[in-house]
Amino acid sequence: MSSDGNASLPTFNVKGELSGLEVGRVSSLYNSFVELIKHHNVPMEHALATISSSPADILKLKNKGRIEQGRDADLVLLRQDTLKIDKVFSMGQLMVDQGKALIKGTFESR
Repeated sequence: MSSDGNASLPTFNVKGELSGLEVGRVSSLYNSFVELIKHHNVPMEHALATISSSPADILKLKNKGRIEQGRDADLVLLRQDTLKIDKVFSMGQLMVDQGKALIKGTFESR
């Protein structure tokens, strides 16, 4: 999985054959994580590893993928009851609070 909002996402038919490609959305990673937990009963720590420590290890990103001193402090906090995004921190800075963007990007209206 990738958090890249412009990645190519393969689609497959019922036989498992590639049927096309779609443009990735920023929400794809989050939606896949929630689906693993809610619909496939994957334990949260395993679902989390697929989008955090595992890709960081594979890509050799030493400052990513784990909550440890000296790492980048990129965190997404979810509501325990709904798994909705509550807070987002990037490099330790609060970017989203109670699901609302505090810091907007270059291409977002301010």
